Amino acid sequence: MLNVPANVTVIDAGGATHTNSQLIWNFNLAKNTRVDYTAWCALPEEAVIFNATVASGSGGNYKIQKDLTLAVETVSNNDLQAALDTIAPLTTKTYKQVRSTLQLAQTQWLAGHWLDSLDALLRAADALLAINTPPAAQSRLSTDRALRSVAIKTAAPLTVKDLQRTSNDD
Repeated sequence: MLNVPANVTVIDAGGATHTNSQLIWNFNLAKNTRVDYTAWCALPEEAVIFNATVASGSGGNYKIQKDLTLAVETVSNNDLQAALDTIAPLTTKTYKQVRSTLQLAQTQWLAGHWLDSLDALLRAADALLAINTPPAAQSRLSTDRALRSVAIKTAAPLTVKDLQRTSNDD
């Protein structure tokens, strides 16, 4: 059982029953085996704590095996600015397009156009992958953090199809 904090939205329960702010997976588990479940959630901008209980048994007779706590720190709204700040001192032509794409991402972010901002950030991240230098790697890390921050702002799961549709709409 996973307790979902009040400020977290469950996007995909991953096969769990979702009731009363809890996700519950019922399953049979043979000795010396394991099972993994994944739930997708939209996180708020502040840190959240998930509590989970692993119990075994049947018919209402359950024994708690383990209580777990997971603290999730979300990144700040300043991550896009940090990505821009990281690339600002890199003035060679190699970084010009990346800087321009990050600026476009920021413009779209400020306008609340999350998918357009994500599209620009993905293009910047891809361009940075092609530049094999330590400064590019640092810029890529900042860009990845910005990607995560902007993705938190989206109201629904993002697919490649959504990004393609968004970029073709221009």
